[in-house]
Amino acid sequence: MKIKLLITSIFSILMMSCSASKSKTYAKANFHKRHNLLKNRLLLESKLEENRPTYKTVIEPVKPKKETTTEASLADKIIWSAFKYRGVKYRYGGTSMNGIDCSALVMNAFKERGISLPRSSHGMSKEGYKISLDQAQRGDLIFFYTNPRRPRRVSHVGLVTHVLDNGVVQFIHASTKRGVILNKMNENYYKKNFAFVKRVL
Repeated sequence: MKIKLLITSIFSILMMSCSASKSKTYAKANFHKRHNLLKNRLLLESKLEENRPTYKTVIEPVKPKKETTTEASLADKIIWSAFKYRGVKYRYGGTSMNGIDCSALVMNAFKERGISLPRSSHGMSKEGYKISLDQAQRGDLIFFYTNPRRPRRVSHVGLVTHVLDNGVVQFIHASTKRGVILNKMNENYYKKNFAFVKRVL
């Protein structure tokens, strides 16, 4: 009887030991399984983060506002009127497209814009007020002494059309030889015969 009880006790101890061992093995396997799952999940998230497309913020440049066109000045309009005669031949006493002289060119350009000037270059030289050549601007009148018999009397007039970047004054006039053309004040003939500039606007 005692022997039977002893065998039963030993068998029970072995069963309990085996059960505990199995429980420990299962817990350890379960831990490794969870650990591997977590590791794989972190690895997957890391790869997804690397492959995730990046979106750059695109800042569109601000388009500049269109500049408003300034209204043409009276001087501009007078010059445009004078330019209509460009290429017309010179004719003493002429006042039309068939032939024109220096004072008629200037007179017509101003008259078309509502301003009356004397008919002769000498008469025009009495209008407005004198300014120095380096103060000249578009719309001013530029006068010359071109008559050898009367060297100190104004005998020619032109209309200032532009002052170049280098300060040289450009003007339109009716030349006796070439008709209505543009010339510049750095040309020897006009430098030599220059009288003065008048502002009438």
